[in-house]
Amino acid sequence: MGDKQLTVTEAQALGVPYGTTQKEAIGISPLSVAARGTLNQITNSIPLIDKLGNLVTGLNLATSIGESVLRGSQLTAAGLLPASTAGQYKSQANAFVSLITRALGEKGTLAEGDVARIRAALPGFYDTIESAKNKLDNLRDIMTEVYNRSKAGYYESYGGNLDNQNNDPLGLRS
Repeated sequence: MGDKQLTVTEAQALGVPYGTTQKEAIGISPLSVAARGTLNQITNSIPLIDKLGNLVTGLNLATSIGESVLRGSQLTAAGLLPASTAGQYKSQANAFVSLITRALGEKGTLAEGDVARIRAALPGFYDTIESAKNKLDNLRDIMTEVYNRSKAGYYESYGGNLDNQNNDPLGLRS
């Protein structure tokens, strides 16, 4: 078998970038547009979490629970100013929460409860540095787990597998 580059149509059917070779594509099952969309939604949400993490770093959160009451009050007041770091974090968190909620599997019209659950998982002004880091790490871990389970489920439903054994949907093996 030569190692020819996949055509654009073949690459799109497998959900791989154009330029992928036939050898690289062996074992990849075609995914539906909806399945690729779901996986892309999850993948695109992780940088949003990282961006929020960068903003949290600039908040100068409290280092202890006792200090968090005072610092949280200061940040809440600062959050009313859109140009402040606290204001930017608040704005970005509000903008990203629905995207993250959808990436975690919520469909249809989002209820306030759906959004509130994810908002509670994001760092807040009253968090300590450690609790904020833990919240972001947990959210990243959950996103990764949802991605891995979704990917495995989609591949199983298409009769494929993830270990590249006996799976050649485009007939590339000779």
